Amino acid sequence: MQKILLVLFFFTVHVTVTAQTGFSFSCTRDTLISCSINCITLKARIPNITGPGNSYKINPISNSAGGCYAPYTDPGAPGVLTPFVDDDKYSDTIPIGFSFPFYGLIYNNVVANTNGVVTFDLSKAFQDAEYGILNNRGILSATAGRPQNLPSNLYDKSVIMGPYSDINPSAGTTVGYTLTGTAPYRRWVFSFYKIPLYNCPALIDNTYQIVLYESLGIIEVFIQDKQICKSWNDGRAMIGIQDENYSNAFMVPGRAASDRQWGGTGINESWRFVPTGGPSLLKKTELFDLGGTLISTGTTVPMRNGELDASFPNVCPLVDPATYIIKSTYQKFDDPAVDIIATDTVTVTRDANLPVAVKQNAPACFGANATLTVTDPIAPNAEYSIDGITWQASPVFTVSPNTYSVKARLNGTFCKGAVMVTVIQPGLLTLNANPANPTCSGNDGKIALTATGGTTPYQYSIDNGITYKPAALVTGLIPSAYPNIKVKDANGCMANAGTALVLNDQMFLRLGPDTAVCAGSSVTFEPQTNPETNVYKWRALNVSANTLDNDTIKNASATSLDTSQYILYSRWGVCSRQDTIRVNIKHKPLVNAGRDTMICFKTKAILHGSSSNASGPVIYSWSPNNFLNDPDTSVTILSPDTPGIYPYTLTVKDNYGCNFSVSDIAVVTVQPPVPAFAGNDTNAVKAKPHQLYGSGGSVYTWSPAGPLNNPFAQNPLATLFNDTRFYLEVKDVAGCTGYDTVFVKVYDGPAYYLPNAFSPNGDGLNDIFRAVPAGISNTQYFRIFNRLGEMVFETNQWLKGWDGTYRGKKQPIGAYIWMIKGTDRNGKVVEEKGTVMLVQ
Repeated sequence: MQKILLVLFFFTVHVTVTAQTGFSFSCTRDTLISCSINCITLKARIPNITGPGNSYKINPISNSAGGCYAPYTDPGAPGVLTPFVDDDKYSDTIPIGFSFPFYGLIYNNVVANTNGVVTFDLSKAFQDAEYGILNNRGILSATAGRPQNLPSNLYDKSVIMGPYSDINPSAGTTVGYTLTGTAPYRRWVFSFYKIPLYNCPALIDNTYQIVLYESLGIIEVFIQDKQICKSWNDGRAMIGIQDENYSNAFMVPGRAASDRQWGGTGINESWRFVPTGGPSLLKKTELFDLGGTLISTGTTVPMRNGELDASFPNVCPLVDPATYIIKSTYQKFDDPAVDIIATDTVTVTRDANLPVAVKQNAPACFGANATLTVTDPIAPNAEYSIDGITWQASPVFTVSPNTYSVKARLNGTFCKGAVMVTVIQPGLLTLNANPANPTCSGNDGKIALTATGGTTPYQYSIDNGITYKPAALVTGLIPSAYPNIKVKDANGCMANAGTALVLNDQMFLRLGPDTAVCAGSSVTFEPQTNPETNVYKWRALNVSANTLDNDTIKNASATSLDTSQYILYSRWGVCSRQDTIRVNIKHKPLVNAGRDTMICFKTKAILHGSSSNASGPVIYSWSPNNFLNDPDTSVTILSPDTPGIYPYTLTVKDNYGCNFSVSDIAVVTVQPPVPAFAGNDTNAVKAKPHQLYGSGGSVYTWSPAGPLNNPFAQNPLATLFNDTRFYLEVKDVAGCTGYDTVFVKVYDGPAYYLPNAFSPNGDGLNDIFRAVPAGISNTQYFRIFNRLGEMVFETNQWLKGWDGTYRGKKQPIGAYIWMIKGTDRNGKVVEEKGTVMLVQ
């Protein structure tokens, strides 16, 4: 629907093109009719599309959105445009994609150049293109010369200029062409997007298109921006078309070569070249409602601007407004069997010409209702409404203050009307009473009354409305309560002062805010009262916890052991007052350093200090601070490195200004290391009970437990079949733990086990030749002889061996004879002998 009278199809915001369904156009103005008319002959304008010819109509078309087709504003979309950037060059031959009539001839191909020119002269392919606006000498300088308009053989033949000007397409922006739509509704689009002007590289907003329409022969030029470069061709450009003989041309008014310096950013204009030289291709034009029902078939009369004036008789709108679709069917210019469909919309609106007049009776008081009475129209078939939903026959409405659209309609017609009526809310009547209290010596009280809102003049009453007086200041009042002070305005609206008003004497007494003192300190009170006050009486509510130095003076002092409240009674003449003050006592904190504790060697202790009874924040300090993680917190960690007894004192000081300091002691005892001992490494006879010996504590745990008769005994018996290392855990009375191991080597016995060689070279490995007894209770002798028969060593001590010396001298390398004799655990004699090799 458009209210602008234009011609033919407009493919911008106002136009849509749907494949296989036709073109939409915007030519017809909307229609306004009287509300009392039921049926009309609807007038509309439709395109007068003709066959190919040598004449064109140039019509401006609306282009408020600045562009007609997607590549125009989205040049980066892949596959949309076929770009080229050659400056001042014609392109190769470009297939249009459909047959296109131009000046009565049919073309299927074009060539284009980047100066805004398309020509059907295919001999121009790859040729140089003009870049200057030509004069009769061949070229126009930047500042002089008379430009040559179309038609002219100084320009190319069969040409479309849209607009023709010198631009620079090599600056990285987009010049290209594309084919869009579906037959028979396709368009060939030549698009320029933000191209800089030659010699003016900063002017980069030049954006426009040339569009050819299939089936119609229509040429459109869309311009969003056409900037002006005064230093080249004097800022000139041209929009027009010229035939192949240089004899017939059409230029857009105001856009010829001789029109200087036209353009600018946001110029936003579009032009349509409509062929008019052949016979009309219109087959029929019809009017449909939005539901698709045929309403009327139209008749047409040609107009001078290339349009047809269509008339649709007997159109009776049933709704207001009513929108219709105009569907025009045309013969395709090169194929009579193909119908081309074009549509437009038109809206018929009835003139809301019913005048409405309303009389208002405004509310007298705030919150009251008003009366609205419709005085025109008054008719038997009239109805009225103030919300457009509910209608009534009565012209009278009772409403609260607000703005209303009062509506009226005449039944049986489309006549209706409305008028806006605002009901003003009267100001809320309020009353404010300000007292001036009397002194303790006389009746000099006053009440000043101030009224607002309502309607003046006001009258006032301080006796609950019994009497009213115009005076706003009431004097000579005694101390008393005045609970019902009222005001009445000129409309009889009333208000009161709200809360009851009491005129008091002007005596005052203030003890000030509650205070706080440290325990054991005194406080002196500073009452604020009238200079005439001369009687004082103090009293403490917590008598047992305080003392007053003098309870009948103004500035009494009190010493309190605990928080207490004090009351002062005072009097000035016949007036008296009392006030209270609370004295909060800041208490001395209590401290607890925690329990004495006992810990194991090389472990940590936690000192759990605390305080209570404080009246604010406190400061903690432990001393000495040796081995403490943080001596300035109530709870800290102690990490002593030696056994002993460690007393620590926790001191608590108040941080609320009383200088209290209290202390307590906690003792930490650090146990010495547990001397766990599992005995020396030893030997045992296989499968025979062997005694283990533990010491160093009070609780013992041996492992592995399998070979033992009791793994929790201090000295358990072990029956072994393999060499075994035993682990012993020992705990003392404080629960501290120590560990030790013992290795028991297992032999078959009873017997002695001796090596066959040893090396007494002092390296700590196999330096001693000794007999290892297994199952032997005692040894009578262990003797060693050299090859000469001399005895070089003898002993009966357990596991004592020979170090390879005799009489303090090292013996030579060689073989030596040994003999040993002993008794096993059953009393049987065991004797053995053999040789050993002494090596170095």
